[in-house]
Amino acid sequence: MPDLSTSVAAAHELLDLAQAGRDTYAGPPMLTENRVFGGLVLGQATAAANRTVPADRYLRSVHAEFLREGNPAEPIHYEVTRLRDGRTYTRRQIVARQRDQVVFTQTASYGLDQSEASHQRPAPPAPERPEDLPAAGRLDEPYAWPPWLAAQPEIDVRVAPPAGDRQDYGAIRFWYRYREPLPDDPQLHGALWLFLSDLSLLASVRLPHEHRSGSRWLASSLDHACWLHRPIRCTSWLRVDQISDRTEAGFGVATAKVFDLEGHHVSTIAQHGVLRRPRAS
Repeated sequence: MPDLSTSVAAAHELLDLAQAGRDTYAGPPMLTENRVFGGLVLGQATAAANRTVPADRYLRSVHAEFLREGNPAEPIHYEVTRLRDGRTYTRRQIVARQRDQVVFTQTASYGLDQSEASHQRPAPPAPERPEDLPAAGRLDEPYAWPPWLAAQPEIDVRVAPPAGDRQDYGAIRFWYRYREPLPDDPQLHGALWLFLSDLSLLASVRLPHEHRSGSRWLASSLDHACWLHRPIRCTSWLRVDQISDRTEAGFGVATAKVFDLEGHHVSTIAQHGVLRRPRAS
């Protein structure tokens, strides 16, 4: 395997797709340890859909299914189908392929930035500032950060310590910020947020079982949903409050609410995954 500490391009560069036909795009590979990072296909599929959507439409939701692990050393091709172009919202379907095999499917919805009805339940205040928290570490930490994260200093992840028995439900708080300067393009920030949104959710599914058993469990994503309640800015701090309320028969769901520094609820995420027992040593 290549040296993962030096082989990974910046996340926003991985979202720069090549035209491969009408409404078909090729995403550059991302060298990872043994399989394609789910956030890569989420971000690239969103970037592909963005190419077919007017600039005045903002990403509102994404629903995705991970079908095969894929080869991290090969590019992925994204075929976009224009399902709807309405007056108020737009919908796209994206199919990701490697070597004629479908590895991933996604639908993405976009809408106008309308001044219509809105409300928000007040956000619970964070007890810390992200700058005061330690940066995310490596694979040996409980959250099992991927080794390639060390090669992406532009992704700043800070972790708040878990509180007491909340570990039994995988309740964790992360702060994310993208350090590289980016253009003020809501569609680019939306695709980058989908890339980042897959970094931590399954930790909430794993950690309650690791907390009880003292063993490291393996987790794989099955499907992923993300709603963007307002245009998101990844270059500012984003707080992710996540938890897993239920796991049964090895299948678990984690959900997260995402807030900006001003307390705006900017995104909601849900992920369904499967847990596997730790391999015998």
